[in-house]
Amino acid sequence: MQLAEQLTQYLQREAASGPFDWGGNNCCQRIARWVAEVEGVDPMADAPPTPTPRAARRLIRHLGGIVQAISSRLQREPLSAAHAALGDVVLYQWADGRRRFLSVGVCNGRTAVLWDERGAQLHINTLACSHAWRIDQARSAAPPAHPPAQTSAPPGAADRAS
Repeated sequence: MQLAEQLTQYLQREAASGPFDWGGNNCCQRIARWVAEVEGVDPMADAPPTPTPRAARRLIRHLGGIVQAISSRLQREPLSAAHAALGDVVLYQWADGRRRFLSVGVCNGRTAVLWDERGAQLHINTLACSHAWRIDQARSAAPPAHPPAQTSAPPGAADRAS
């Protein structure tokens, strides 16, 4: 399946997955489902639960901040959002007066898709994001390689080789 088609199907499933929930349906968990689908590994599988905003902030602080937390979970370094490609994870940060917000989303070309607290998808300019992390289909769990087929030598080949 092409990445664009896979992303479209993923976004449709996420649109139906319900409202934001700190314990089970937050932006990081939504993106972990995308990464698991593309790469075959859930980057949040062994992460401690974050049932409240306070628990999420504490975990992010413990991991060294949001950029380091995402980098650590995805096991790769961030890029500038200007280099984001289709399917890459993106980070969007903004402030509203004295409060600071952030959301992790997915690059859908010129737009990034994020989710609000109702679960609605928000489409923003990808360049408004601060960071991106490459998602790579080649990292997915490929089927085991088969050894080359054994070919039998024609009768008498061993005699001719000596």
